[in-house]
Amino acid sequence: EATSQSYSRCLELMLTHVARHGPMCHLMVASHNEESVRQATKRMWELGIPLDGTVCFGQLLGMCDHVSLALGM
Repeated sequence: EATSQSYSRCLELMLTHVARHGPMCHLMVASHNEESVRQATKRMWELGIPLDGTVCFGQLLGMCDHVSLALGM
């Protein structure tokens, strides 16, 4: 639980930084945790971060393919 909370805090910090500094900053969200990915996409929308590759998502090949599929849609 502490690891998830720490990841969430870091994700919030970095997404806010990306939103403020635009194209000067890029972020790779690497997680196979569905809730973390959902949190990131929701927060991107709230902060107005465009879907232009400024924030990318990655995970180990074969881990939670359903999460990757949902991101691709």
